[in-house]
Amino acid sequence: MEDPRLTLRTRFEDFVDIVGGRKDPRRLLATGRLRPRGDLRWVWRSREMFPPL
Repeated sequence: MEDPRLTLRTRFEDFVDIVGGRKDPRRLLATGRLRPRGDLRWVWRSREMFPPL
């Protein structure tokens, strides 16, 4: 993708835990361990990517 509206950065270990359902990405966002870059409105629009654990 040439120009994404939003990118999310995190440690590989946290990414694996998010995908495995062991960590809540919303909590990682709140603590700064998942860092958004770009159009922050897309964080809230993409809530369906992060269903509650």
